[in-house]
Amino acid sequence: MSNDSSNVTVEILSDRKVAHVEYNANHWDFAQWFADTTREARVSIQDLSSRVGMLAWKLRQIARGLKKDENFNPLETYLESRGQDPAFTELYLNEAEALYLCAKLRTEKAKKITWEMIHVYMLARRGLCPQPDGNASVFQTLANTLTELQKQQGQLIHALTGLQEQQGQTVAAILKITERLTTLEERIASDTGSVGEDWAEKHIRERLRYIANLHVGILCRNKLSNFAKGKHRSLTNNLEKQFGFGRRGCSWDQFPKGPMVTMLVSQLNVLEEEAIKVFRKTPDPRQKSFSFDRNNIH
Repeated sequence: MSNDSSNVTVEILSDRKVAHVEYNANHWDFAQWFADTTREARVSIQDLSSRVGMLAWKLRQIARGLKKDENFNPLETYLESRGQDPAFTELYLNEAEALYLCAKLRTEKAKKITWEMIHVYMLARRGLCPQPDGNASVFQTLANTLTELQKQQGQLIHALTGLQEQQGQTVAAILKITERLTTLEERIASDTGSVGEDWAEKHIRERLRYIANLHVGILCRNKLSNFAKGKHRSLTNNLEKQFGFGRRGCSWDQFPKGPMVTMLVSQLNVLEEEAIKVFRKTPDPRQKSFSFDRNNIH
């Protein structure tokens, strides 16, 4: 969020325990931690050091020395290294702590801040402090900003709840997809491999013998007639070529499972129908009274 009139910018840096908000107001950098129950805006030693005319590391030493005062309790945060800057523990001070630290310093800039603080105190005692107007103090601006941020925090929590619900729905959808994929994998696994010796003997070899025998007027499934051997060889060769299964060393028990089996059975049905028509035209005299059983054909 940004506010041009007060020159305030806000950035949420983390969603973890150390989540905090940073502000920039009138060229001052402030931070406020969600976990900080005081909800006070704080300034870092790094930013304060340039304002009081002292090196940051030395100012940190002085600040740590003041921690024996029970009212001086700056917030410590570990900052990871950035580029060539090493990692270190930074101190963040609220307004009272920053003014207290300035009063302990002897630099020219710190003295000016201390005298300004005394001047404001004297005006306040005499009731001469100006009423807030369009040029409200930085901390008042930050207080207003914090109120707005708390509202936005509630909105973010509400949005996060909605995202968690959507996440639950997404997980449920993923589980359904995973279940379907597992079922599909099992189905594919059952459709892969070869038909095996028993199936090939019953549904391919026996039917080819039966079809070949029909062409020469013999009704027999289990044994191939000597008269039908030529026709049997011709039928087998054509069928192997049609299904690309004529490689040397291949046998019908190695025929792959899946859609090809359905096509093969369909083709055998066609060949059998044709053989039955031939058989009816030139039947064996001993079998003129034969009538076909459809269940026996298929």
